[in-house]
Amino acid sequence: MAGLRVVEGPSSRRPTTRARSNAINRGPARGLLSVLTDLCDRALHERRARSARARLHAWRNPSRILVVCHGNVFRSPYMQQLLQRQLPHVQVESAGFAGSDRSMPVSAANIAARRGVDLRGHRSRPITQSKINAADFVLVMDSRQSRELYQKFLIARRRIFVVGDFDGVSQKSREVRDPADGDVATFEATFNRLDRCVEGILKMVGGSASST
Repeated sequence: MAGLRVVEGPSSRRPTTRARSNAINRGPARGLLSVLTDLCDRALHERRARSARARLHAWRNPSRILVVCHGNVFRSPYMQQLLQRQLPHVQVESAGFAGSDRSMPVSAANIAARRGVDLRGHRSRPITQSKINAADFVLVMDSRQSRELYQKFLIARRRIFVVGDFDGVSQKSREVRDPADGDVATFEATFNRLDRCVEGILKMVGGSASST
């Protein structure tokens, strides 16, 4: 009888119908929000790029740079190596918000290796206050990470840069998206974008014009 009450009782049907309605409404709402965010990012790209370049001008000769992504498995270690190669006089580190001591999957490491970036020995590391304090500035993959850094580590906003703002090609999203669980094309697209972002950063802080 308890099972029948859950399925057929009037009090149980109302929340079920409401839940279904909410699920239906949330889908289009999330899709619309994503489209609006992408349109806004594209429209504001050049303005954000000018602002980022102007702020980064204050650190034309940095001594330490920290690159951050969610897990410090794919994006930030790849970008770290690109920057370190072109800025041998600078100490470039990377870290993540989640997990530690994780390696890059072999398939992803092979993609990076074909691009001249060897990440087979990389192990993820967490963000710490000491890393934040030691860095001249911090590079993040999206605006959410920028806010999280500001809130958790009390770092001045002027020291945080969203790397997508240095992409010389306008994209529909400001975020450099996480390629985790993606196919080869997804990883190539993310690494290509990080290559372009590094080129933009190097124009401001010195180093070779080529990132590969």
